[in-house]
Amino acid sequence: MNYQRPPFEPLQFVPARDRETILDLPVRGVDVVAHDPLENGGNHWCFYLNVTDTTSVQLDMTPSYNIPGATNPSGSKGFLIISYLEHAVPMSSTAQQVVRMDARPGSKARDFLGSILSQKRHQYEFNFAGEGCRFWTTQQINLFETSGFLINPSQVAAAKDAILTKWPSGVGYPLVVGTYYP
Repeated sequence: MNYQRPPFEPLQFVPARDRETILDLPVRGVDVVAHDPLENGGNHWCFYLNVTDTTSVQLDMTPSYNIPGATNPSGSKGFLIISYLEHAVPMSSTAQQVVRMDARPGSKARDFLGSILSQKRHQYEFNFAGEGCRFWTTQQINLFETSGFLINPSQVAAAKDAILTKWPSGVGYPLVVGTYYP
């Protein structure tokens, strides 16, 4: 009996059955969030697309750890997890830093995800240690701004500056660069 692993799917919707509903949600603002420090002292970063004061759509690029990279065989391919959440930003016990960026009025979650997909930014690989989310997050901030979805340049600059810092220590921390694969 031969087991064949199903093809790798970098996009994961949570819950999967609500994919279209999630994509049609309006976005009022975008929070970029540093979560609790990791073992190496850095933070995991991701996006929360604010839908209401109490709901959001999380865009979280996270390493698979077990799917080898195509451009970096010692690294691993990432999953872009798109989740509907019953809170706007994480609880203060897990969020070490939050930077709010204003979204273009009338934008939807599908606009943000569509810009990522059109540039194949969901096809991302982390290094051998699973590092690279800050680089990915910074690149998507740039993409969202050039696509016209983020409308306040000073907020964008503040978000990119915050990503270069370990929280809560406030120590500077250079980006670990990941790669995109075809």
